[in-house]
Amino acid sequence: DIIDGVAVENQFQYKSSEFNGATFYASYAAADSAGSEVSNIDYGVQYKGIEGLELGYAFGDKESTAGTVSEQSIIYAKYAFGPVTVGYTQSEDDKTSNDISSTAMAVSYQVNEDFTIAYGVHDIEYDEFTSDQESSGFSASYTAGSMTIGGMMNTVDNIGGTAATDREGYEISIDFAF
Repeated sequence: DIIDGVAVENQFQYKSSEFNGATFYASYAAADSAGSEVSNIDYGVQYKGIEGLELGYAFGDKESTAGTVSEQSIIYAKYAFGPVTVGYTQSEDDKTSNDISSTAMAVSYQVNEDFTIAYGVHDIEYDEFTSDQESSGFSASYTAGSMTIGGMMNTVDNIGGTAATDREGYEISIDFAF
């Protein structure tokens, strides 16, 4: 996601009690605490009223200096059924100029209680650049007793909207729990 979420001194945050599966959130940061000339306020709602389903939406305005408003929003859905979990998120950062939008989706499959695999993609579209950042990744992990063996392969093309700025990453890990 691309939402700027910050925690600062003298910030007020509210989280409601769950009501029919829904929880409401609000956040307020005063101008001096936010390091800006203008105060910021954000709102959100999360729904978990159906087994395995989680939905969320949040929005707010960020104004780091007077007159430069950035309207930010994010929406997501996650659903787990049996050994499969799928997720989707979309976020927007609508600025005075040069908007940014982000879309990501992933799926994981628990093959058995010891072995899990996952795959995901993430695209970021920059209005100020001609190239979109495109990422994808695959991971797997296997647990045997107190040992977990994991691995991942990730690629990112056009990092930050810059054409042909590509990276690949690979990792193999072995973790022990004592």
